[in-house]
Amino acid sequence: MGNKKEYIFIHNPFSGSKSHDLKRWVEKYAEESNAIAQIWDTTNAGDFTKFIAKAKEEEVDVIVSCGGDGTLNAISKEMVNSPIALGIVPLGSGNGLSRHLKLPLKTALAVKYIFNAEEKLIDTALINGNHFVNVAGVGFDGLISGKFAGIKKRGIKGYAKVISSELSLKQYNFEIECENGSWKGKSPMICFTNASQWGNNVQVYPNADLQDEILECVIFNTKNWVSMGYGILSRTAIKNGTAILLKGKKFKVVTDCPYYHFDGEPDELKQEEFEARIRKSKLKILC
Repeated sequence: MGNKKEYIFIHNPFSGSKSHDLKRWVEKYAEESNAIAQIWDTTNAGDFTKFIAKAKEEEVDVIVSCGGDGTLNAISKEMVNSPIALGIVPLGSGNGLSRHLKLPLKTALAVKYIFNAEEKLIDTALINGNHFVNVAGVGFDGLISGKFAGIKKRGIKGYAKVISSELSLKQYNFEIECENGSWKGKSPMICFTNASQWGNNVQVYPNADLQDEILECVIFNTKNWVSMGYGILSRTAIKNGTAILLKGKKFKVVTDCPYYHFDGEPDELKQEEFEARIRKSKLKILC
């Protein structure tokens, strides 16, 4: 096979639209780039670990995540500190990391970009022992992530439907400590940002940097849904006092809220205290 680069596109067929024509574009641009490319379709969550292990054994050059933020999380956690580069073809509802990195969102352009992109190392993080590369949160967004996972309608309309059913904005108790400060009080949600946004260009912390080895904790400090929503959508939440910002490498949190998510993947806390931290481990990504 000579010096041809080898690409494995790991495709989650349950993500996003079924009309993206991934196979067509992979074949077209692999041929134009004189590269070898395969598409491996997943059928269950266990396939991600199995496929990546197989790709590593075959010493491929690039593994491409073809799906949404959950697919990207499942693949990227298996590729931390790997010499293999990770590419992204965003096929999900929010595509938060792709939007942060300003990657092409249309399938044809995203696939074409993969064969010409440069590599760089980015930070990774943990919340309650779970890997994330984009955004994690506790409270309202954790609750919404859980409800969103259970509906058929995807995209921004799906999020709007779920959010409209949860406008009470319940307050939870939080005690937060990091090396640079602490905060104690009630909040509807706190978010940890490695990258800037949940997805659909709805940003948590616009200045998040994937290479600064810092995790931001954005604490929403309001009981009013309108003020929180305006602060988020106008990107002025911290400036106008709707949110408080802490920056650090490691956070200890005590809360009575059970709902949290990592890269949009919902889960429930089994204890009141947990840790969120930036990792020393890096992820090689095409961007």
